[in-house]
Amino acid sequence: MVVDGLDECEDKRGAAEFITITLDFFKRHPSTPLRIFIASRVEKHISAHLKADEVLVTSLDNDDTKDDIERFLEVSFLVAAKQDPVLQAYIQTHGQWPTKSDLGKLVAHIGGSFVLASTIFTFIVQPATDEDP
Repeated sequence: MVVDGLDECEDKRGAAEFITITLDFFKRHPSTPLRIFIASRVEKHISAHLKADEVLVTSLDNDDTKDDIERFLEVSFLVAAKQDPVLQAYIQTHGQWPTKSDLGKLVAHIGGSFVLASTIFTFIVQPATDEDP
């Protein structure tokens, strides 16, 4: 089970209680074929409750996500192009879209944030609406 954004819970006491109850459950039922993965920023009320022998804490701060984001964007643009006749016509006329150079600039600008990568991708490929200037 994945719990993402535990640090974003407004109820800090509730978040800490969730960790305590979860750890207690696994102490009482160690053979349960279930594991919990918590993705969260390091905050005192969370990290203080994760100091247990059964818990593996790893920081992803130093992981380079550039290659993952580049692959995400490559695949996303490819899928979008397969579904959009306008993009297909552009590619037939002009070649690869986006170019490797433009994709590289985009990945550099994104700076390791999958949320930003997804948001920018959606903005680029979303159809025009009547509200657009």
